[in-house]
Amino acid sequence: MLLVNVAHGLLALYLLTLLAVPKVQTPLVALTCLLAIIGGQWLKAPPLGRRLREGWAMAVPLVGYATLFAVQIEMGWLRWRDWDQVLICALGLGVLLSNLPARGPAVHRWLLPAAALGAVGALGLASWQYFQLGIPRPHGHLGAGVVGSGALKYGDLSAVLALFSLQLVLRGPQVWRRVLGGVGFMAGLGAVALTQARGALLGVALALAVLGVLWWLRRRAQSSARQGTEAGRNAREGRRPWWRQRQPVLAAVLGLVVLAGATDYMGARFADIGPQYERFQAGDNNSEVGQRLALWGIALRAARHAPFTGVGFDGFGAETQRQRDTGELARDALVLYQGPHNEYLAGLSAAGIPGLVVIVLFFWAPLVVGCRRFLRGQQTETALMLVLFSASYAAFTMTDSLLDRQISLLAYVLLASWLMSASGPGAAAAGPAGMGRPKGGAGNVAPNVVAADVAGVRGAESPNIVRPDGGERVSRSMQQGDVSGSSSASAVGVQVSAAASSAAASAGTVTTADGLSVPGGLSVAIIACNEAHRIARCLQSVSFADQIVVLDSGSTDDTVAIARGLGADVEVTPDWPGFGPQKNRALARCRYRWVLSIDADEQVSDALAAEILRVLCEASSEATVAGYWLRRSSRYCGQVIRHGLWGNDRVLRLFERQRGRFTDARVHESLVCDGETRVLEGILVHDSVDSPEDARSKARRYAFLGAEALRARGRGGSLQGGVHAGWSFVRGYLLRAGFLDGRFGLTLARLNAAGTFWKYHWAALPEAKWEQLRASLSASEPNSPFAPNARSSP
Repeated sequence: MLLVNVAHGLLALYLLTLLAVPKVQTPLVALTCLLAIIGGQWLKAPPLGRRLREGWAMAVPLVGYATLFAVQIEMGWLRWRDWDQVLICALGLGVLLSNLPARGPAVHRWLLPAAALGAVGALGLASWQYFQLGIPRPHGHLGAGVVGSGALKYGDLSAVLALFSLQLVLRGPQVWRRVLGGVGFMAGLGAVALTQARGALLGVALALAVLGVLWWLRRRAQSSARQGTEAGRNAREGRRPWWRQRQPVLAAVLGLVVLAGATDYMGARFADIGPQYERFQAGDNNSEVGQRLALWGIALRAARHAPFTGVGFDGFGAETQRQRDTGELARDALVLYQGPHNEYLAGLSAAGIPGLVVIVLFFWAPLVVGCRRFLRGQQTETALMLVLFSASYAAFTMTDSLLDRQISLLAYVLLASWLMSASGPGAAAAGPAGMGRPKGGAGNVAPNVVAADVAGVRGAESPNIVRPDGGERVSRSMQQGDVSGSSSASAVGVQVSAAASSAAASAGTVTTADGLSVPGGLSVAIIACNEAHRIARCLQSVSFADQIVVLDSGSTDDTVAIARGLGADVEVTPDWPGFGPQKNRALARCRYRWVLSIDADEQVSDALAAEILRVLCEASSEATVAGYWLRRSSRYCGQVIRHGLWGNDRVLRLFERQRGRFTDARVHESLVCDGETRVLEGILVHDSVDSPEDARSKARRYAFLGAEALRARGRGGSLQGGVHAGWSFVRGYLLRAGFLDGRFGLTLARLNAAGTFWKYHWAALPEAKWEQLRASLSASEPNSPFAPNARSSP
């Protein structure tokens, strides 16, 4: 643990001294990277392949950037000292693959306060240079550079520190942290104003826009989950003051005010854009705008001259002379800079199309991945840092080349790799539970839902469901083989495989003083219909729980008898309201603090059972973690599917009962958790379909339910269906590497595409044909249109 804290402390010190103290950044980066790499070897880490998949958004551009440099060095285009670029990428890759960043204190404890203090230091140094030394555009210790490049980078990095400070304002758990964040935010933007870096303002604006979109998606998900009920709104407002509910809006307004003030302060520079452009049109490029436009033109002509290889990272000057000699550039044209002053054009001109692809991935892939992780509630604080950082750099590089200076290159490689590793799916399981997590944090939810007021939307129990008496632990009856009911149920109970029945024993069940498996107890909620052929396997795999609730929606086979014979609390509902409402009915029957919701075609592996018991036993009475994601391994006709849309995914299923609820969607329901979430390493086995016909039948059922939802919104049509189906096939078979699963991968990709087309095509059917379709499906499969165990996320 000491090594982890030292590494985090060094990173915090790096942010603190980034702009305020000269000549310490490179040693700090080197030490931090080495500690992360060494510590990652000592700490237990997931397999290398998994870490590469989780960090692909940084791994691919790092490897690509290093490869481009290595190739050009070997070709003699670059000098041997340029191997330092490859070394920097190698250090970043080592940090990315290490699991040390995922451990240690939360970001609001060390990193964000250090960034806020660093912003104050940046403003102090810039103010001293501007007011005392009379430097019109302060550049700190970065040097003036040609066309003010030092001031530009100083402003860009000041903007990064300001954005990190803004996150502390929004997410800081204590008042003093939020105050410090506010001071750092104002100081960082003040430094930007003094440097007069217009590109830095562009980066702040893009980061705030992305933050606004994320906030809007959060609010939309909250509104959907609360169903607009007055009780939900009142409950939420009762817990949080109005100013805390509107923090993103207040921060956005504050940011706009500060940016407007900075724009007014830099009014002369903005006012010069028009006249300088007119001068460039007249042939005079002796101005900042004229230089940029001239450099961009040289870069584009270089890309046209060598579209696949470029002219080399060190060949911009030679290319400029070549264009003078050929007449593409006027011989008397003034060119003051040895690069295009735009990172995207720099990559395009230096390495052709491959270079442009690498640069785009460098900044935009982490941004996309960070947004996805934030919306999924996956290490939200670290993911938000990644979003703000990558969004700002993606905009900075439109008006400046940041990878040509070591300080800005090291900052991006280190911080982006660190944040990508710390926010990864495996990061949640790596860190100590609850370390440094704020209480009452923002909600974290399953895919497509960001947050919700769980207390406000928790509905009353269905009147058709009566809570049974008793409360004896179901695991006891299962382990003793107490199976009653029909003869077929007894037969199934006897024939359960030894592997499945040993789950509880392998989990190492340890009862608490009150006789429960974990403090507060654990309930399992299952909805089922006609699952006699596999319900026993599912129930045996969760025999370690204190209560198992099975809510049946009208099975015509022995599902109910088998479940009762294995000790479950079973109830039958006369209607089928949809997946979400039915799962909430089952949730309402659960008695204990923790709830594990699984489908009848899923089984908890022995390793996952042991991990669940261990994690819940370690949870405190006021756990900051409200839910846990489970890794799910799906099978198609007995074949494990590792890629495509059915590949190994994660589902939010284990949660604290009072802080979780399912949305009321009839299909594709999602679990909403009010609090932090983590990821467990154990596997949830998903036996989705038993035969190709079963798969086709399930695809038709989900297509019909999806068509109902689209029809209610007035959407659908064959053209839209064709487009969405084509994208579904490309995404599953090519982008998600479904082809690696062989013929099963192709079958599933085609099946998913067909189901997508049916959904949109059926949604646009005339009313008469729609009713015919409904009658046809109901006649051919009486219970199937509402089969509860159908995969929620196929």
